[in-house]
Amino acid sequence: PNGSYTQVGEGGISQAFIGLSGHIYKGLYLGANVSYLFGNIEHTTTLLPTDNTIGSIFLKKLHVSDFRVEFGLQYTHNINKKNRITVGAVYTPEKKLLGRTYTYEEIYSTTSGSTSVSRSDSSSIKSRYSLPTSIGAGFTYVWDERLTVGADVTFQDWSSVRYDGVKDSLNNRLKVAIGAEFLPNPMSGNYMKRMRYRLGAFYNHSYLKVKGCDIDEYGITCGFGFPVKRDKSILNLSLEYLNRQSTPTSFIRENFLRVSLSLTFNELWFFKRKFE
Repeated sequence: PNGSYTQVGEGGISQAFIGLSGHIYKGLYLGANVSYLFGNIEHTTTLLPTDNTIGSIFLKKLHVSDFRVEFGLQYTHNINKKNRITVGAVYTPEKKLLGRTYTYEEIYSTTSGSTSVSRSDSSSIKSRYSLPTSIGAGFTYVWDERLTVGADVTFQDWSSVRYDGVKDSLNNRLKVAIGAEFLPNPMSGNYMKRMRYRLGAFYNHSYLKVKGCDIDEYGITCGFGFPVKRDKSILNLSLEYLNRQSTPTSFIRENFLRVSLSLTFNELWFFKRKFE
């Protein structure tokens, strides 16, 4: 019917995970994460016809409760006492989500104020929703524990993902990032030389497709690590500039500036002192 539509989405999927890794051979490590996925996603569509008499509200709620496994492989080679290089790869298989979906439709009259439920049901979401296969690889080079340079690439196969009601709206995601951190002199009495200086850049081809257009993101980051508590803990400040735009038609063009603050806490706990 003719009228105005209002669509609202909220919620998300969270995860709690536990990881385990082990030493296989000289410099070679294998690890895995087991994640518990949980959360709710709600989509509400409200229709108000042009005659302003009878409208409808359609609510779809997705409840997820499931597990997922991720695998990682890492190899570190010590070139000499001051130089080392580390390469790694991660793999996450596609996951068909378990849970339930609930639908609810309500018809209401704007003149009398009365409402009536026309449909309400629930069903399993198996084979209707999934998370994509993800593959990533990267490397880091470390010089004298003072300079670290790294890069990584991530690919996610969103084109084969199942998401009920969404067709031809998802792209494969590709993200490439590079960054560096420099610590002038960790033993210096000069505080500025004990700070960590960081710089990075990234490109992200989003998995979203809007009105047939792809979404690309470009960003640069810079940051500082301020040593605290006898230099064992680090207060991190970072700045990020992000440009997001659609292609080939630039009907989406956004610029962001983000500031974040975090603390890397490093202390000895439950240490029993001995006195002679």
